Amino acid sequence: MLPWKAWRFIGLNVVRALSLIALILVFASNVLVMVHDVRRTAPPTHPPPAHITANMLPFPGQCCQVTGFERPC
Repeated sequence: MLPWKAWRFIGLNVVRALSLIALILVFASNVLVMVHDVRRTAPPTHPPPAHITANMLPFPGQCCQVTGFERPC
């Protein structure tokens, strides 16, 4: 049987490993959110389709199709 100090050492290492995994997941999530926000707010590269009127657009001059995403008006 291991002494108490060895169990404490192993337990603290497990906590450290879990905190590193959590840190990596939070960082990856933040990167994905930033990429999504940048793509969504990018200026349109093409004019809106003919069947969409100006009052249907969410913002003046913004097209419903943003680079990489398709969203309904």
